[in-house]
Amino acid sequence: MRRAADAETRACRLLLPETFGPAYVPDLWVAIDDETGLLVGAAAVAWRPLSDPPGFPLHVHVPQALRRRHIGSALVEAVARACVGEIGQLRSWASISDDSPTIPFLHATGFAPIKRMLEFEAEASRFYGLVKAISDRFASARRVPESFRIVPLREAPADKVAKLVAEHFREASGAVLAGIARGASGQDLDKSVVLLDGETVRGALLYSWNDGDPVIDARVVAPEIRGSVANLLMLEAATRNGLDAGARRFRFSCEEDMRDTIKLARRSGATLLSVKSTYGRALAA
Repeated sequence: MRRAADAETRACRLLLPETFGPAYVPDLWVAIDDETGLLVGAAAVAWRPLSDPPGFPLHVHVPQALRRRHIGSALVEAVARACVGEIGQLRSWASISDDSPTIPFLHATGFAPIKRMLEFEAEASRFYGLVKAISDRFASARRVPESFRIVPLREAPADKVAKLVAEHFREASGAVLAGIARGASGQDLDKSVVLLDGETVRGALLYSWNDGDPVIDARVVAPEIRGSVANLLMLEAATRNGLDAGARRFRFSCEEDMRDTIKLARRSGATLLSVKSTYGRALAA
């Protein structure tokens, strides 16, 4: 188990495509078979302490035919040793469904759930009606900063949107980030929305379409304005755009302790589709 050589980066990219971003390569580790010299597994770790939840994101991949040989667990241990003293924990690169076959591996390598996300699906017009009513109340109470404005993704600075998403929404894939940065992403450039505070990108709600319904690829708010009206403004604009374009249903996610969003889901008659968790492993001090 060792850090990848430059010549092994391409193989790691093939095994771990979701960990690469525009102009970004994670810290790569490889497992090499001593007898054959072949690469039999790879891991990527992002040395970014400001992730949410805190911890260096880690992703491990071992080809199916080579699993159950402790290759993956050895990669985890090698990365964990390298990160001791740098951060308090490792965390999964993305959230994991409760029925995922990777759960036993996570438990076996010392990971446990640290953040749970609920995914809902709601009927479009009913959901938008509730969101619009709440948004109107905030506007009437003058709780919307005058410097905030919502623009389509097409009109926002693509590189700054990609940077915000890359830094604060780890679930976004490298392909999504690269597309945003080039201004040629798979998201709906006219219906996806970006929150600007003056000329600064503070939030983004980006979605593509699947069988006539919007699917959110990334929803992120800059840490300094979380808890403000920012998320509500984006949600109202994005759902209105989707409804105008003929959406029949909306899918949205929230953490399990976000009472307002869960209440909105209940009031709109939304169906709970899935529960996903981010896993973490504490490291020695």
